[in-house]
Amino acid sequence: MGPEYTRVMATADSTPDSAAPRLSFLRRRPATVLLLVLLLLGAGLSVRLGSDAYQQRRAIKYLRKMGVKVKVDVSQAGPKIIRRWIGEGRMEAFGTIQNLNCSDHKISDADLPYIKSLNGLEWLALNRCAITDEGLKQLSEISTLRALRIDSTSVTDAGLASLTELKRLEVLSLNRTQITDAGLKHLTKLPRLRHLELEQTQIDDAALPKLKELEGLQELRLGDTKMSPVGVAELERTHGIRMLQTAESKPQ
Repeated sequence: MGPEYTRVMATADSTPDSAAPRLSFLRRRPATVLLLVLLLLGAGLSVRLGSDAYQQRRAIKYLRKMGVKVKVDVSQAGPKIIRRWIGEGRMEAFGTIQNLNCSDHKISDADLPYIKSLNGLEWLALNRCAITDEGLKQLSEISTLRALRIDSTSVTDAGLASLTELKRLEVLSLNRTQITDAGLKHLTKLPRLRHLELEQTQIDDAALPKLKELEGLQELRLGDTKMSPVGVAELERTHGIRMLQTAESKPQ
């Protein structure tokens, strides 16, 4: 073991020691490390929130240009003094839009990505809009929806399969759509559904078994369908479902 071996071993032993100060610093300063981690996480969250706010602001502008009335609640978007200082108009990007009525506007499947980007949407009406089964695939991503009205659209049984993702849905209006008895099997996967409208559809007595499976259903509208008086009476008598008449309908 000559001088050369001693030199090599000394160099090898010194390699771990060169990293020791950095590791020692991390061990001695856990609060600093935690702060750095939180700053990184905060930066990532800010980017995401900024992106969401941009998407919502763009959607609000687009829908208003289409003639849709968009009411934004900014009361929870920050302290009142901050909202006043920035201006509630600018704070709309951070607010919520709980109700949106797009009925009778020129809204199609292509416009639904704007609606999807709205924050906190619970009630949506798209009656007499150019919505198809493809559009329902996009609406299924709005997990906050509690009420959906898509009367007089081109929706069929196939499109109803997409609605099974809306686990919070309580109200569904399908009047004057292309659905049949076969499509109702998808609605049995909506645990909170309590109000259903099926006027002027192809529903008949063959739908009774599936309608009975809707355990939470309280109100049902079946005007101008092929459901027989006997079938209607059975639903009322054995399941306590309240039948709504056409005259009670409130156009949206």
